[in-house]
Amino acid sequence: MPWFKVDDTAHAHPKLLKAGNAALGLWMRAGAYAAQHLTEGAVPGIVAQLYGTAPQCRKLVAAGLWHEHGHPCARCPQPTPGDFQIHDFLIYNPTRDKVESKRAAAADRQQQAREKAAGKRRGQERNPSDSSANRPRIDDDPSAENLESSPNRIEFPDLFAGHEGSSQRDGTDPSRSPRPDCCPTLKMPMRAAFRVPMWCDGDAPPVGVPAGRSWARCRFRRR
Repeated sequence: MPWFKVDDTAHAHPKLLKAGNAALGLWMRAGAYAAQHLTEGAVPGIVAQLYGTAPQCRKLVAAGLWHEHGHPCARCPQPTPGDFQIHDFLIYNPTRDKVESKRAAAADRQQQAREKAAGKRRGQERNPSDSSANRPRIDDDPSAENLESSPNRIEFPDLFAGHEGSSQRDGTDPSRSPRPDCCPTLKMPMRAAFRVPMWCDGDAPPVGVPAGRSWARCRFRRR
């Protein structure tokens, strides 16, 4: 998209001060129109009447910002009768051919980029093994990094519940007796009797055991 370029000293230029603010608004709008439609500074008379008034057009011509047909300026082309020409438009703004060549070069670059991306997609479709979607997951990789050797694995048996071996409190307190190896009533190892939710009828439950709890469960559980 081309731009209508205005010098940063235009606010104090004698021609703009002579034309006045109202005529300057017409000059700016007509310049933007010429840049958009690539007229190289030509302003149709119908556009000038649409954006401004006849007195404003005469002020721009008198100030030297616009030219009518038959003007003596050698740097600016002659407009058709009834139209106007912006003074020195092609000195500060590009020509129509230059703008169109830039647009064509940009279109070629975009087309090449699209063709390159399309070729890459076609190559991935012909070789689906290279795509990331078909690569094996890390969880499915049987390599040595993802598989732990059997000596390093820890097997937890179903009966292992933290009661294997001696308890931390067995034998340390003189008031406590060592834990028996088997239940005297159920005639089974204490580890199995520990899971039986019933009273051991052979022994009275210790003092402080809540009702409905197994003697073995309350007596030997970890706290």
